[in-house]
Amino acid sequence: MPGSSASWARACSRRVAYAAALFFALHPLRVESVAWVTERRDVLSTFFFLLALIAYLRAVGQGPVWRTRSYWLALAAFALALGSKSITTSLPIILLILDLYPLRRWRGAWRARLAEKAPFALLSLIASVVAMVAVRSGGSASTLAELGVWPRLAISAYSLVFYLRKTLVPIGLSPLYELPADFNPLTPVYLVSAAGVIAISAAAVAVLRRSPWLSAAWASYLLMVLPVTGLVQNGPQIAADRYTYLPCLPFAILVGLAVAFVCRWAWALAAPAVALALLAILTVFQIGIWRDAEALWTHALAVSPSAIAYSSMGVVLDEQGKPQEAVAHFDEALRINPRLAHAQNNWGIALARQGKWQDAIAHYEEALRLNPGYTEARLNLAVALERLGRHAEAQQHIAGAQASRP
Repeated sequence: MPGSSASWARACSRRVAYAAALFFALHPLRVESVAWVTERRDVLSTFFFLLALIAYLRAVGQGPVWRTRSYWLALAAFALALGSKSITTSLPIILLILDLYPLRRWRGAWRARLAEKAPFALLSLIASVVAMVAVRSGGSASTLAELGVWPRLAISAYSLVFYLRKTLVPIGLSPLYELPADFNPLTPVYLVSAAGVIAISAAAVAVLRRSPWLSAAWASYLLMVLPVTGLVQNGPQIAADRYTYLPCLPFAILVGLAVAFVCRWAWALAAPAVALALLAILTVFQIGIWRDAEALWTHALAVSPSAIAYSSMGVVLDEQGKPQEAVAHFDEALRINPRLAHAQNNWGIALARQGKWQDAIAHYEEALRLNPGYTEARLNLAVALERLGRHAEAQQHIAGAQASRP
């Protein structure tokens, strides 16, 4: 019987692994990280993150972890993961969660467990500081004056529930979910999201002793998604499909467990097979919207219309030689968000293509009023001024652009 139990356990583990891998790989939320070349770092960082996890688990099974090659391999893999993308900074705490469950290495040895994670925590701290400096120097991070504490908490709660919902029902996916210009944290959708996060977290604590696997999965998800929630608001989005690439791994494992449980009965095999087939179909469709800019922004406007989506579609139309349609899109973008400097600049470009330099200047100047550090708009303004023979003013703006972006 012991041999049979071990064989059954191995077979069950394989079923969980296969189901989890298929659910993760075939899910349409993965598309953005693969199709958008800029975000291939999600794939790379997750590879090294998982390599670090596997190496750590092997180290634990080989005796004192400090003396194993696997431990140092895990540390090296973690360094490469951080170099790929800073979202992986949560690994040290994830390792502590694994020590609690399922490894159960915590009792009577908590100091040793913390000491094992110290080198990982140091790397994580360094990467976090570097990431914060990079975000601030890039100018895309919102300050507390621009976005207060309560709005940040509301955005974080919304994104936590949003990713869970899209994992379960992956329809209506968009390349951009824009943060509303008139964001109000007291809007019902944000209050309901906050209540949902609190309720799930309370439930995870309540079942900690009875179902530690559920608590471990929820805690891991919270920690992995934390760097890309609204607590550090970076960019115009309230959420993004690419942010699920690493944090939703615990959900894939839970699905794998559920499938392994269901598949004990042969008649129930059809349900997970149909679900995976539907995911694959949705993924193929999602890949198609990334074939070119027109398809991308047409889809964005259909499922999640926003000021940036209208402005970006206006650029596409302008490049296709459709200036009137482009201007209509810029106008709509500014109706949604009157402070969108991107739309003003692109409207100016569309007018400049038609030789309407004076009109273009008005839009470039408005873009700079909204965003004084907008180098592209400043250079475009310099070109327009040069075309009208206003050379001295043009040189002043060129000098200003060089000062801001040497």
